[in-house]
Amino acid sequence: MNSKYSLLPTSRLRYSKGTAKHALFRFLARRVVAVVATITVLVLVFRALCCRPAHTPATSRPQTKPLGDNHAILPPLYSGYHRDILRLPQHRWERTMPAPYEKFFFVAGHAENTGWGNGMEELVMNGYMAWKAGRSLVIGNYTWNSDGSPYSEYKGHLIPSMIPYNVITRGYLTGDPLPEGDNGPLVVSRHYFEQLCPDPEIVLREEVHDHLVHPLNAKEVTEAWVKKLRSISSPCLQSAKRSGQLYDYMVLGDPDSMHDVWDDFSSSPIITHWRWSPLIELAYDMNRELFQPSDTTVEPFYAANTALTNKARYPQIHGLLALHVRRGDFVEHCDNLRNWASTFLGFNSMHDMLDRFEPRPPGDPDLNAVYMPRCWPTVEQIVKKVHQVRQTPAGKGLKRVHIMSNGRPEYLAELKQALWKEGGWEAVVTSREMLLNWEQKHVSMAVDMLIGQRAQVFIGNGFSTLTSNVVMMRKANGFSAGSSRLW
Repeated sequence: MNSKYSLLPTSRLRYSKGTAKHALFRFLARRVVAVVATITVLVLVFRALCCRPAHTPATSRPQTKPLGDNHAILPPLYSGYHRDILRLPQHRWERTMPAPYEKFFFVAGHAENTGWGNGMEELVMNGYMAWKAGRSLVIGNYTWNSDGSPYSEYKGHLIPSMIPYNVITRGYLTGDPLPEGDNGPLVVSRHYFEQLCPDPEIVLREEVHDHLVHPLNAKEVTEAWVKKLRSISSPCLQSAKRSGQLYDYMVLGDPDSMHDVWDDFSSSPIITHWRWSPLIELAYDMNRELFQPSDTTVEPFYAANTALTNKARYPQIHGLLALHVRRGDFVEHCDNLRNWASTFLGFNSMHDMLDRFEPRPPGDPDLNAVYMPRCWPTVEQIVKKVHQVRQTPAGKGLKRVHIMSNGRPEYLAELKQALWKEGGWEAVVTSREMLLNWEQKHVSMAVDMLIGQRAQVFIGNGFSTLTSNVVMMRKANGFSAGSSRLW
């Protein structure tokens, strides 16, 4: 047979006795080879998974790695995002020294071992200060641990030690162009800065902060640093390593710190052209029917004009109530806040916020009763607050609830049930119900922040930086004061 099918087996083919013996031998031989090959592959896989060296090449694909007596899926390392930062067009890698028009400032004493809410506050304030000073902000990564290890352990789980900022945000702060008409210098990567500036001039934090009259006033801090940076001609400036943040938790946490700086800060391109990253926006698009009715005609983010302002890109979602309910280890933080007689954070204490908080002095016998309902509200207290807000003009027409929370499933189930009993809802969902890919899972707090930013009404935790950033964006985008509430 000359057909291409002549080599295919056929049931009509007949074997002689000898041929049958040979066929049986070949059959058994193939089976033995297959078994040996399978065992070999299993051994190699076992050795690769269990006997690999402590440090492995960076990869964003899930793998397994020993962690004490447990095995955990390795978190993503976002290697592609690191490469994207290095490919920014303002990076002229053929250079070995700055061009005449290049001036840089790297904040080496940036925050570490803090949540994204803290990291985001610091990023936007550093970017604002560098932009006003006419210098390129040098960005590294959102950093949990800078010891060089790719992963860190947090409460028994592996997390990325560092995450590139462009995983979470886009826009000026990750190297994109400024709005048309703004000719300020563009943000650059730390690697580019270190290539052009191997021996930068160091500016000590104390040189600026020791002379401040009001060291917790964000406007005074900004103006002092802008004056200092403009007074130095060197293109390569860096704050001293381990010298501390320029805008630390004392500044960002002071209830009066943001009042004076707000008008100028909120009208800067840092905020007016803030944009969440495509990864975060994609997570929203994939889950949008949890937050918006399925018959919505709003186009997905990937189809939207990238030149849109923050306000135009993220309008309010009518009918959506977003609740930020901190759980987990936040109870320990609440205990500390109570003992320190702390206030609400800066952006949560703006003059037009309806839910004010006046701290009690340490030692007051009623401290627990004052702090815990505002920091760690019970299910009953949450439902009561929601009921009150629904009676206000801003709360009219609320139909869906999104609970932004790290609470345990059983707690969230209890809270959902209590809210359903309140009545009048089309949907009540939580952060845990969102469908996220592996890279989105490790930055899911940013997805929640995008949802909170857009909700018709947002109720958050006045002591939380995540809430603080949501309130900041809502206020900057012109949402009414009555639509941003606090426990």
